[in-house]
Amino acid sequence: MSTNDKNKKTNGANEGGGKSKSEQNCQSNQSSSQNSSECSASAHINPYTDAHCMFYHHPGVPPTFKQPVPPPFPTYQAYDMSIYELFKEMNVRLKAIETNVSKITPIERDLTYLRAQMSEIREESKSTSKRIYDIETFCSTFSDITDDIFNSRKCIEDELSSVKQHNSWLENQIHILTKQKYSLHKQCLGNQTRHMEKNLIVFGIEEARNGNSRENTEQTLRAALTEHLQENRNINTNNVIDIRALTFSRVYRVGNPAKAAQSNRPARLLCNLKNWQTETQSQKSRYFTQ
Repeated sequence: MSTNDKNKKTNGANEGGGKSKSEQNCQSNQSSSQNSSECSASAHINPYTDAHCMFYHHPGVPPTFKQPVPPPFPTYQAYDMSIYELFKEMNVRLKAIETNVSKITPIERDLTYLRAQMSEIREESKSTSKRIYDIETFCSTFSDITDDIFNSRKCIEDELSSVKQHNSWLENQIHILTKQKYSLHKQCLGNQTRHMEKNLIVFGIEEARNGNSRENTEQTLRAALTEHLQENRNINTNNVIDIRALTFSRVYRVGNPAKAAQSNRPARLLCNLKNWQTETQSQKSRYFTQ
């Protein structure tokens, strides 16, 4: 018997009812999967799992090569149950999505409020930054002013120290000038006293005027002295007084003429003698009139 005849017999036996173990296992798995899908409504049918894979031998293919057999189409009842479960799951998911969307709405409202608050905070931050910049600028200017004040204070302190030194020097100069003033005052008083020693004051001599002309005070004084001193023998007993020998540097009346006219008393005559010896002799008659 040839090899071809042996192969034909083997294939015929397989086709006539003698199936392999793998094919039997696949059929048993298929029947068990169908029963489980019909019994359980929540199970999902996957027709392309290994349980539904069937292997067969093609007549023209050697027995070593096996090809998968397409699974049988599921029953209508199982298909309806799978669609129902799918829609049920979609409904649950849609409800969850709606719930989450309802939660998103207040979140969006809060986010809008937060954005507005953040915008206000940014504006306030800009305003605060500007104020801080202005304050820093003012502080810088104030610092410059403070430095100028400190420098001016230092200059003022230096000037004050110089003024104090100069004031001390001025006090010394004032003290010296005070001493000099006192000395000059004494000298002035001495000179005035010595000068007043040469003055002769005569009271009670009436004014002698010729019309509107001014009075010749020296002539009036000489006439009065001649009459009351030189020609009075009670006073000029030894004939030593000679009014003509007297030399006056100046003769004038002292006092206010208006007051003298109101009091009916003539103004005083003040004369300055040049000859001191003659003046000394005439001092005896200084108060010759009352």
